[in-house]
Amino acid sequence: MFGSSKKKHPTKNINWKRLEKVGEKSDFFRGFNIETQKVLKTGKRPDFVGVSRYDGEKIVGDAKCVKELSKDNVNQVKEYKKTLHAERGFIVTSENTKVPPEVRRYAWDSNIRIKRMGVKRKKNIFQRFFE
Repeated sequence: MFGSSKKKHPTKNINWKRLEKVGEKSDFFRGFNIETQKVLKTGKRPDFVGVSRYDGEKIVGDAKCVKELSKDNVNQVKEYKKTLHAERGFIVTSENTKVPPEVRRYAWDSNIRIKRMGVKRKKNIFQRFFE
């Protein structure tokens, strides 16, 4: 009755959930049993946690549907790796996410791989007009 009943949601204009679904099918997980949105003992929640079917190796990943990937995004996955004692990490991004070369090198040095998936970030009309 008074004002809008719809709550504003910070992820309204992104395809993060779709990116997560596509990321589950990534070749990063070949040979791994995966679990999505697993809550760790520290309270953190990575998007993907995988355990090898053969040797118990752990990998951890995150889906990032952002305009530009930053070192903070890589540091987040580094923290997940440290918490889970995982050997490898990865980040799946939307196809129109900008990944600066220094961020890609920083991730590579931390044994974290970055892969673009076939999902585009949603943009509102204002962003479409001025970009």
